[in-house]
Amino acid sequence: MFPLSKFSFLLILCSICFVTHAQIETNKKSKDIDYDYQLLEKARDYSNTEGEDKRKAFLISHEVLSRTQNEYHKVLAYKNLSHYHYYSYTSDSAIFYAKKGVALTEKRQDSIGVSLTNWFHLILSNASRDKGLLDDSKKWALKGLETVKLIDDPDIEQKLLLNLGITYRMKGDFDKALEIYNAMILGNENPNPDLYVSIAICHLDMGNFEKALFYQNKALHIYSEKTHHRSIAITLLNIGSIYLDMYEDQTALSYFEKSLKIAEEYAYPLIMLNNKINIGEIFIAKKQYSKASKNYQDVLELAKDREYFQQQILAYQKLKEIAILQKNYKGALEYTEKENKLNDSVNQLQKDEELSKLEVQYETLKKENEISILKKDKELRELEINRQQSQKHTILIAFVIVVILLIGLFVLYYQKLKSQNLLNKNQKELAEQKVEALIKNHGLRLIQNSINVQFKERKRIAQTLHDRIGGNLAAIKLQVSSIKNNSSGLKQVYKQIEDTYQEVRVLSHDLIPKKIADSNFTELLGEYTDKISTSSNLIIDISTYKEDYINQMDVRFHNELFSIFQELITNTLKHANADKIGIQINPIGDQVSIIFEDNGKGFDLSKKPFGIGLTNIKSRIQELSGTLHIDSLIKRGTIVTIEIPFMNQQKIMNQNHL
Repeated sequence: MFPLSKFSFLLILCSICFVTHAQIETNKKSKDIDYDYQLLEKARDYSNTEGEDKRKAFLISHEVLSRTQNEYHKVLAYKNLSHYHYYSYTSDSAIFYAKKGVALTEKRQDSIGVSLTNWFHLILSNASRDKGLLDDSKKWALKGLETVKLIDDPDIEQKLLLNLGITYRMKGDFDKALEIYNAMILGNENPNPDLYVSIAICHLDMGNFEKALFYQNKALHIYSEKTHHRSIAITLLNIGSIYLDMYEDQTALSYFEKSLKIAEEYAYPLIMLNNKINIGEIFIAKKQYSKASKNYQDVLELAKDREYFQQQILAYQKLKEIAILQKNYKGALEYTEKENKLNDSVNQLQKDEELSKLEVQYETLKKENEISILKKDKELRELEINRQQSQKHTILIAFVIVVILLIGLFVLYYQKLKSQNLLNKNQKELAEQKVEALIKNHGLRLIQNSINVQFKERKRIAQTLHDRIGGNLAAIKLQVSSIKNNSSGLKQVYKQIEDTYQEVRVLSHDLIPKKIADSNFTELLGEYTDKISTSSNLIIDISTYKEDYINQMDVRFHNELFSIFQELITNTLKHANADKIGIQINPIGDQVSIIFEDNGKGFDLSKKPFGIGLTNIKSRIQELSGTLHIDSLIKRGTIVTIEIPFMNQQKIMNQNHL
């Protein structure tokens, strides 16, 4: 059957096993890499959103970092985390992850690596500025402007220039800041709105309020069109500050409150603090010291929670000022002590940071020496690992050959077992079919016997009608024709009529089976269908509505209805090859509705005329002034619908009674 030798066959199987294993491992690694990349891309999208989704960027990026060995994925995770922390106002964490990222990207010279390096420089410059580390902010901005020249990235270049101008402004060099900003506007049709804000702040610091308001409003218009909530909040804060410097306190307060509402809604803590500080100034100017004190207590609580030291110091200073204005010198002394203590803590923290930097440099040098030693150890270990892997491959090949032989034997045994099971199954099915045929024939014989008994009973009734009632009627006819004025003859005729009437009553009672006359109709029908189900594979389901009402109908109507069901079930057993019958009996309005349905093979009404059974059913229904409708399709089963009016049914029953 197989042209290959057993040895060649085994070699081919071994090769397939190794190739398949290698492909599976490669595909698995590829899928893992693709999956992590997709997660990081999703995290990037989350980091640009507002609210709860932003937190997902943090969780996803940490999840990937915990397992990935891919350097590019680490860079993307650091980028997401630094972006998340910067816009969550945790500047220390933003700087930490940005430095980790730039340490990996600075080694790359390709466009993607340079682009990522520029992005990290921007985050480092922004976060350092927010921390008040202006020299660091300037350093990172200048480094970014050097690397951005390597690729065409105008967006990052504009942001770096903007941040450099902000740093110069914060250092008090307004002319240098405006020089940078004006150069950025020249030749730019759609300047960044952040540029207008920075120019406005410069003019504000220089005391030029009108120009400051002009540029702030231009920026606010652009931010509002883009629905950039953070920038809108900052611009409203800046406009409020300008009006505060112009001593228009009420106008300033309205802008601060608008900005504060946005900052609280989208959780911008630094913007919240600056708004509250300015609102406190207005309360002090209005001599509303209790409101001002509560406001600065809120500032202090939020600044402590976020570790904003400058805002804490400012809050203590303002609380001390309010206490002095209220002549609460004890409170003023307490706030002064807290301010001094915080200043000492900040100075110590800065010293600790410098010490930590020196320790990091020492540890870095130490680790570099350790790395060189570890590299040599690694080379030796790799040689040992290669030798061990070679041995493992040899053992694996031998193991695979043995496994293949065992699999071959198992397949042969399984095929033999499968053939035996199939043979047993066929024999069992054949035996079941024989039993089923015997049960079905037995059920048909029972039904046929029932019909024969009915036929004999009808024959007996016909003979009785002919011999007894027919003779009486003939005698009555002769006597009526011979009677003229003979009253005694008339009495004899009346007597024979009475005798004939009694004969008809006895005969009519004989026509109704004793079970139908004495039993509950629905229960009797159920017993009958249960017997059919027991002797065949048919499942018969009976559903009745207003069962008590149906059982109270005339027994003659029950007799006719029972005969109709017998004929329908017999037809299904003989011809339909069905395994389920559904019967519904429902009094609806002024008629009884009957639905008889089977799931058999069905038949074509246009090609197959009514047989004797269906003809008998139709005849019985017509006697009751009812209608018969049959719906059948091949392989779709048969539905028989019967409707019998109450009035016509009652009328026929009354006629039969007479």
